[in-house]
Amino acid sequence: MPKSATAYRKDAYAARERPLAAITRSQQGHFAPQWADRLQAELAIAKAQILDTGARAIFTGLYKGDRRLATRLIETQYGPRWLLRQDEVRRFKRHFIPFTGKPKSRVQIKLGLSERKELAPVWAKIIGTGEYSSDCASSFIARYRDGHDWGLDATVVT
Repeated sequence: MPKSATAYRKDAYAARERPLAAITRSQQGHFAPQWADRLQAELAIAKAQILDTGARAIFTGLYKGDRRLATRLIETQYGPRWLLRQDEVRRFKRHFIPFTGKPKSRVQIKLGLSERKELAPVWAKIIGTGEYSSDCASSFIARYRDGHDWGLDATVVT
């Protein structure tokens, strides 16, 4: 169970204060601890904001009529695709369906499918290499879909 939004805000405040105290003590402030503390503060703030909004966000899901298909959005060499769970593969005779991000898709129309906006659980994490020297720009806070592996815990946004 995640902490409360208030607890995450306290963590963020503490992470921001650590580098300031270190600079005051040594007057040389090392980059690595400051970078890590800043990233931890940003993560704590993102988690607090998520909890403030009910830990749900808007994502896109794939539907046939009113039924949410058991799919995941993945990145392939051909761009984003919907990956179908095995029972859906048997139903549609294919493993992947192109993601369009638009209401109209030739393949989706042929199969009677549509992409819709939906509310689903969300959480935050640090994504990147974790290196602080030359790769500091490659680490950032990402909000991601959480909950059921195949998105079946989502509700359609009307």
